Amino acid sequence: MGPLPCSSGGWSSPPTRRRTLDKCHSLKMSTIRNSDLEETPNKVASRLEMSMIELRHIRYFVAASEHGSFRKAAHALGIRESAVSRRIRDLEDELGASLFHRHNGGVSLTQEGQHFLLRARKALRQIGEGARDVAAIGRCEDGRVKIGIFSSLASGFLSDLLRVYDQNHAGVRIEFVDGNPAEHVSAIRQLRLDVAFITGTSGWSECETDHLWSERVFAVLPGSHPLADKVELDWSDLAGETFIVRVRPGTHDARAMRRIRTMAAAA
Repeated sequence: MGPLPCSSGGWSSPPTRRRTLDKCHSLKMSTIRNSDLEETPNKVASRLEMSMIELRHIRYFVAASEHGSFRKAAHALGIRESAVSRRIRDLEDELGASLFHRHNGGVSLTQEGQHFLLRARKALRQIGEGARDVAAIGRCEDGRVKIGIFSSLASGFLSDLLRVYDQNHAGVRIEFVDGNPAEHVSAIRQLRLDVAFITGTSGWSECETDHLWSERVFAVLPGSHPLADKVELDWSDLAGETFIVRVRPGTHDARAMRRIRTMAAAA
């Protein structure tokens, strides 16, 4: 008898034939197991997608367990009885266990079904609560909003606006950040603020702006000042006056001085 070929590529003489065949069989089986482990990402994703339990499977199962009948569960869900029966069968196939005893009077839970029902109800409850929470945030009924303001604007129109908003959206937590327009606009662009209330009518790129209200600016003058008797002043009236102001950029005073200097230059 001549030498026998082995699938691994080696050769063996007749006295070791059985041992050699056993070795070849072992190598073949080992190769099969290794190929199963070397799954591509697409194969893994496909297998996981096929084994995914859908939410409707859980809903149909819970409804059937509560009504004790596929027919009654289908009526409550507004679908066909065949759809409930088919999806529950798919769920049982996926789980590898029978969830219901089927009989002429309807269905009743098996021991596996009773155990699964506790988890199924909890899953539906958590998904429902999560959906309501997200919907509340979407409707601005819950969550947090960060608002940039000027401390000098924290009265009047803005105060009334924020008070009404708080009354209508009690579940929303408001955080205030004080700063000047440049700081607030920068924070808006970097998504560190949700909205900012600033003075002036300048256009800011990459931001949506709306003009909400106007306020009068008052000049405090000595009683003996020539302008003290005027009911209303124009910016040009103040062009030659001396002011006591804060020099911090972005404040009302700094903007007023720029406006006055512009009017004086045009006069």
